[in-house]
Amino acid sequence: MDTYNVTLNQLAYGIFEVVRGQLSDDDDIALKLIKDMVHSTRAMLLKQKFDKNIRTIDDVFTQPLGALEIEPVDSSAHSTILAGRYMYRTVRELPETIDRKNYEGTFTRIGPADKLAPPYHLVSYDRALFSGRGKFNRDSIFCFLRDRKMHLISFSGAYHKGVQFIDIQGVFENPAQVAIFMNTSGSALTFDDESYPISRTMKDSIEKIIIREKLGPGANAPSDSINDGKHNLDAT
Repeated sequence: MDTYNVTLNQLAYGIFEVVRGQLSDDDDIALKLIKDMVHSTRAMLLKQKFDKNIRTIDDVFTQPLGALEIEPVDSSAHSTILAGRYMYRTVRELPETIDRKNYEGTFTRIGPADKLAPPYHLVSYDRALFSGRGKFNRDSIFCFLRDRKMHLISFSGAYHKGVQFIDIQGVFENPAQVAIFMNTSGSALTFDDESYPISRTMKDSIEKIIIREKLGPGANAPSDSINDGKHNLDAT
């Protein structure tokens, strides 16, 4: 994979300089708009890429969420009617991942804080209720995403109860939201000058799409040579 160390500010200012005459006089508003376009265009291109059922996801697109604390919660669907049984889930809601066809989110690792330990098995909620009953997976931990929190479950109920923190990484819709998630002290405000999770060729595609299609035909950008109603730019 052709990685490229570029920041969100570098991307946004580069596009801004090309289309400056077509935007409002308020530079701050214009730059914020461009940054939002960068996030949404990246998400669109990544969804197109992942929906091709690629076998592996390049690390350049992924971000870690750090050590996530796990808490026990009653398994009842109603807060006033307790079931007396407990599920374990992340304390915090997770940022949205890139939507991927036939997958439970675009996660590249969900497992113990020890990165050398085997990862957990991500399944749907319905499948999780019946997982771990086989001869070879009775001691496995399964996980499912519900209400934007990651839940852990195991057949015997014993294997996941000792877990206090889990490690999650994936490809998220808005990389800036991941930075805010990671830095509760407020230092995430510097994310705009951190490395943005894209490849060099995807950077070029994002610039072309935003300049050509989202900010008006008057901007100088290459045209799509195939007239099929799709973005036929190299976004690998």
